[in-house]
Amino acid sequence: MTGYFRKGLCTEDEIISLNPYPENNTTTDVFEAILKEPGITNKDLSLKLGVDKSTISWHVSKLTDENFICFEKSGRFKRYYPNTNPRISPDQLT
Repeated sequence: MTGYFRKGLCTEDEIISLNPYPENNTTTDVFEAILKEPGITNKDLSLKLGVDKSTISWHVSKLTDENFICFEKSGRFKRYYPNTNPRISPDQLT
């Protein structure tokens, strides 16, 4: 089973599915794109997924609020990164 740890969790009992929002394919697509390309911007997500930037912003806010992702400001842009438990290697997330 491929899993993803929410920030701050550290036991296997607390693993959640790689698909945190099975009912919403766009949120899942955004999350997976951020996992595959850490540091991706809203604009790049929009182009990659073929979804309007405002729609991407809504899904990113949802993922940020739930601590699945975080962001860093880079000039005018925000770069999105997965929140990962440092004890998990990136290979375990793909």
